[in-house]
Formats: sequence, C-alpha cells, structure tokens
Amino acid sequence: TYQVVDHHMVIHAGWRRGAPGINKSCGIAVMIQKPYFVKEDIKLIDPGPVDLRGRVLAVRITKGNFLDVTLFCLYFPPKPSRAADQKRWFDTFKRIIQWFDLALFECRGRSTPVLMTDLNDFFTQNHFIADDLTVGPFTTSRQRRYGPADWLTQTLRKHDMAVLTTHKSIP
Repeated sequence: TYQVVDHHMVIHAGWRRGAPGINKSCGIAVMIQKPYFVKEDIKLIDPGPVDLRGRVLAVRITKGNFLDVTLFCLYFPPKPSRAADQKRWFDTFKRIIQWFDLALFECRGRSTPVLMTDLNDFFTQNHFIADDLTVGPFTTSRQRRYGPADWLTQTLRKHDMAVLTTHKSIP
C-alpha cells in the first residue's frame, strides 16, 4: 500500500494470512522523504509473490537523469527452535534469496540496488574483524551448515555487491 504520513511517502507490504512462512510479525515498509521526492518519482513497487508478502519489497525511484535506485527490503525469518518448523524456515529463506536474485538481475545496468535488511540470525561471524561483526566468507562452520550467510553472500557477489560492514576496515 501507499500512503502519505507527515513529510514522508510510505510504501508498505503487509503479510498474507495463511501463507506458509508468513505470520503476523511480517510486514515491511519504505519511507521516502518529501519534498525531495514526489509520487511520480516512484517507478515500481514490487511486493513480491503472494507467498513472500511481508518478507520482500522492491521500490524503484528515479529523479531526472541523475538518480535511479531500487530499494530492496528483505525480512528473513529467524531460525525456529522446533525441528518440525525448520524445513519451512529453510524453504522460505531460499525463496527470499531466489526472489532477490531475480529482482537484482532485472534491475542490473539501469538501476543501483540498495539492500535494507536485518541480518541478526545466523549471519554474523563469531569472531571480530576490524572491530565489527561481518557477513561474508568468514562465516563459521555452524553457520555454513544452515546456509543463509553463504546464500546471501553468493547472491551479492554474483551481482557485484557486498554488505558494507564486510569492508568497514578498507579506507
């Protein structure tokens, strides 16, 4: 949905009741500040497929000939503690990565992708590099067993992207 709140345009992708891997904690949004941008600057709103609603969102914004960005919001599910729920978690995670990979491919060469996500579940390494936790090839063997950090890192590399904190120590 699209709405104006104070000095912002808000694009929200809510959750769909009954979709596998989706629950009432899902829902993501992008706030775009007015007056820098107007509704006509928003060229694309993609809430993703029905089974990922509330977990993925892409918003393409252009401004004249000098700005063309696609904002990606990804809400990865936390790893469940019950073994019975882990297959659904794994499948949902893979679907998010597949959607993101395809969406990045579709915007390649015309729009700069910007990823916004919460990487707090099996993403960061257990040791420090340059005084910061990172996402990348330094993930632990425990994390590799589950795959999420590697899937995201491989997808980002495939599209010539990186998580900023991975390179924090590089001047």
